[in-house]
Amino acid sequence: DERGENGPFQDLFDFCERVEPTSCSRASLESLIKAGAMDCLGARRSQLLAALDRAMQSGASALSDRKSGQKNLFGDAEDADPDQAVVDLPEIPEMEERQLLAAEKEVLGFYLTSHPLAQYRELLSHYCSHSTTQVGQTHDRDRVTMGGMISSLKYSHVKRVRDANSPTKYVM
Repeated sequence: DERGENGPFQDLFDFCERVEPTSCSRASLESLIKAGAMDCLGARRSQLLAALDRAMQSGASALSDRKSGQKNLFGDAEDADPDQAVVDLPEIPEMEERQLLAAEKEVLGFYLTSHPLAQYRELLSHYCSHSTTQVGQTHDRDRVTMGGMISSLKYSHVKRVRDANSPTKYVM
């Protein structure tokens, strides 16, 4: 609603100053950054995450000033030219791609910008005989070679032990 009424956000600080903290909590903002929803602000996700606390404090300060009716000494100058209000973000490199993808998976439940196996696409196409879409068309006893990624392992124990020397633990 805020973006619709007053135009696009200039940066993270502008977002935090214009949107009330009750509408968008720190956890929500962190999730938005991790999911890539704040990429349009022109900063790296690592920079936005590093500056999040300062931006939230700035937003809380602006909210208390608005509630008390107090104006910023330089508020009129900033309103006249919004491009002059430059916010310094920490100069840190972007996270590695696997970290970005893990963060997307954490908050969205799926990978949005890429997939961890994308870098192995050519290698997988060389060794794999079928893809998941082709497996349904195979016949009984056909040899199928597929590649994938294990996301988790679940260990279990057999219910009836047949031999004292046989292992009781298996992977599901």
